[in-house]
Amino acid sequence: MTDRYVIGRDGVFATLWDRQERRLVIANSSEEHCRRVMQGLTASAGDDVPVQHGKAA
Repeated sequence: MTDRYVIGRDGVFATLWDRQERRLVIANSSEEHCRRVMQGLTASAGDDVPVQHGKAA
C-alpha cells in the first residue's frame, strides 16, 4: 500500500499515522524523527512509501 504512512504537522510538532491499521504511531515529535521511524517501518515491510504532508487531524 503506497499511502500507508502519513506525516501530519501542527506547528512545530509532527505525528505519524498508519492509515492501514488506523492508528497513531508517533505523536508530538519532530518531523525528522517521524521520517526516521517511517523509513524503518517501511524498510522492514519492504515498502517504498512516499510521504504525504498535511495538518494533523
